[in-house]
Amino acid sequence: MGSADRDIIGFRYDDHSRGDAAFGISSKHRIHMAVFGLVGSGKSSILKMLILQNIKRRQGFMVVDPHGELARDILSIIPRSMHDDIIYVNPASLYRFGRVTRINPLQVDSADERYLVVMTFVNALHNLYRESWGPRLETILRNAANALVETKYNTLGNLSGMITDPDRRRSILEGVSSRAVRHFWNDIYEKQYSRDAGSSAYNKIDKILATPAVAAMFDAAASSIDISDIMRERRMLIVDLGAGASDDVAAFVGTILLNMLYVEAKKRLDLGGGTICDPFHVYVDEAHLFSNNTMSEMLRSLRKFGVRMTIATQTANAYSKAFADELTGTCQCIVCGHCDRNTASLVSPAMSVGVRDLERLPNHMFAYYSAEDGRPVSGVVRTRPVPGEGQDRWDWSIVARHSLERWGEEASASQYTSGGGHTLMTPLEAAVLCTLRGGRLTKDEIVSRVAHLAGGREATSALTDILEQGLGFVERDGPAYVVSKRALKSYFSRAGFGRRAGGDLHLGTIFRIMEHNMRAGRYCTPDLGERGGDRPDLLIMEPASRMYRGRRVCDPYVWNERNAVALEVETAPRKHLPQITKNYTKNHTAGHMVWFVAFSAGDRDAIRAQLDGEDASTYHIDVVDTTLADGAGEVPPAPFLLTEYVPLY
Repeated sequence: MGSADRDIIGFRYDDHSRGDAAFGISSKHRIHMAVFGLVGSGKSSILKMLILQNIKRRQGFMVVDPHGELARDILSIIPRSMHDDIIYVNPASLYRFGRVTRINPLQVDSADERYLVVMTFVNALHNLYRESWGPRLETILRNAANALVETKYNTLGNLSGMITDPDRRRSILEGVSSRAVRHFWNDIYEKQYSRDAGSSAYNKIDKILATPAVAAMFDAAASSIDISDIMRERRMLIVDLGAGASDDVAAFVGTILLNMLYVEAKKRLDLGGGTICDPFHVYVDEAHLFSNNTMSEMLRSLRKFGVRMTIATQTANAYSKAFADELTGTCQCIVCGHCDRNTASLVSPAMSVGVRDLERLPNHMFAYYSAEDGRPVSGVVRTRPVPGEGQDRWDWSIVARHSLERWGEEASASQYTSGGGHTLMTPLEAAVLCTLRGGRLTKDEIVSRVAHLAGGREATSALTDILEQGLGFVERDGPAYVVSKRALKSYFSRAGFGRRAGGDLHLGTIFRIMEHNMRAGRYCTPDLGERGGDRPDLLIMEPASRMYRGRRVCDPYVWNERNAVALEVETAPRKHLPQITKNYTKNHTAGHMVWFVAFSAGDRDAIRAQLDGEDASTYHIDVVDTTLADGAGEVPPAPFLLTEYVPLY
C-alpha cells in the first residue's frame, strides 16, 4: 500500500476496482494532519490506513486511543516479525494480564530537563483539573514537583507526601539544592498555603492514585519503557485508554505520555551530523479529550524535530476556539468527512468542495487538502476497510500479553486497592462465574449471555482469555465449561466458622442478601468467622462507572472498591449496643458506607439512638422479616450503590 514518497489517504470514490485508483499526498509534506468526521463517517479507517503504511515501511509511531477499539485493531494487524517492537500501555492490563507498563512522569535524565519535565507535568494536571485550577494550587504543585525532580524521591506517591507529611518533606528537602524551592517549603508553605490550598493539592493527586490501575502504572522510580529508544529504534507505542480509569484520569494518562514524548522529541537532533532522525508519527484519536495546550505546543514545535502528528475528532466544536482557529495553519493536511456546519465552515476554504457538500458527504467519503511545495492539492476520496479481505489478523490480546511480558512488569491489583484487595476477579470474570453456576455451558452460550459486559469486538477475546486461563475459577468439561472447585470453595462459599459466624438467622440473612447482589453483578465478600472482627458481615461493591459517549456505563475490569457498602446484620442489637458503635466505627474508618439490617422496628430505633449519640453519619438501616433467612421475604436494595449506569456497549 502506497510508495515511499506518497501516503495513501483514500481511493477514487467512483471506482470499485482494486487497481491503481489510490490517491495519496506527498510523504515529506504530510507533516501534521487534522481529521474530522462525525460518528460512523470512517475516521478510524483513515487512521488505520496511514498506520498500516507506517508498519509496512517500518516507521516508528505512537497511537493514543481513549476508547480502545482503534488500538486493538492496530495490534491485530502488526506482523509477527514486529511484535517485539510493540509497547502496549493500558491501565486495565493490571486486571487482565497482571502486568503493567511503569511510567514515571517526573523522571529526568539530566539537570537540563528538570524545568521542561516539571512544566509539562503541571500542564497535564492543569488539563485534568481546569475547572478548579488556580494560582495557589499551581504554585504548590509546581514547587513540589521542582523539589522531587532534584532527588531520588521523584514519584507521584512522594508528591502527595511532600504536601501532607512534614517528616517526609524534611527528608526530601535535604536533597534539594534550589534556594527558591527550599524557601517556599521552609518559609512560605506552612504560613500561607498548607491548610485549604494544601488539602486541595493533595486531593488532586489522591484522585489519580486512588485509581488502582493508574496507581500501579505510576508507582515507579523509573519508567519500564524509554521513549527516546522507542523513537530512535522505530518501535510502536500503542496507548489503550479504553478501560481501567475514569475518562478524566485516562485523559491525564494520555496527556502525560504525550508530554513525555514532547520532552524526548526535543532531543532528536543528531549531534554528530546536525540532521533529523527518521520521522516518528503520532496519532491521537478523540484528540479534544487531551490538553489543547499540549496539542498546540506539539503542532507548533515538533515538526523541526521529525515528529509528525495526526489528530482526529468528530467536530471542531470540541476544541477550544483558539486551538481550532489555528489548526488550518499548523496542519499542512486537512481531511474531513461528514461533519457539522461549524467544522465545514472552518475547513472548506482550503477544500475543493463547499460547506453544504461537506455536511452531506456519505460515510466513508472524505474531502482532503494538502500543501505541497506551496501548491494546494485537494480532492474527494473514499476509504476501504483495514485490514482488507484475506489479510492476516492476530488476536489483539495475545499481542498485548507478549508486549507486556517484554516491556511491562508484574503487579498485583490487591496492592493498589483502597479496600485492601477484597476482590479475586474482575466484574467480567464474576459475570462468567454467575452465568456458569447453573450448569455446563459452551463458549458460544457464555459469550451470548455475557458479551455485553466486555464491549464490542473485545468481547470474544476477553471471554476466551477468562475461559482458557481463568485464574482457576473455570474448568473445561468436554466441549463445555463449569465452575471450578476452587471457585465453589472461595467465591461461592457458604460455610461459616466458629462463634463469630453467627447462628442460622444471622448467616441465612447474610447469604440471602449476598446471593441477591451477586446475581445483580456485584461482588460480595462475606466474613465467615475465621478472620477476627476487622471485617463487616458482608462487603458489597459494584463495577466502577465512567462516562462513554454521553452515557454512564460500567467498567468490565474495575470494581468500585472506594464506594463499597459494609453490611452488618444485627440479630439482637439491644443486648450489644457497644458492638453497634464498634461495627460502625471500623467500617466508617475503612471508608465504607455502612448498612445495618435489623429484624424489628424496636431494634432499628435502638441502633439509630446508639449511633446518634456517637454523632455518626453515612449509615442506613433496613428492617427485614426473619423469613428472609429461610429464602422468603423481599431483599432490600443495597443503599448508596449506583443503579443508573448501563453495561458497556
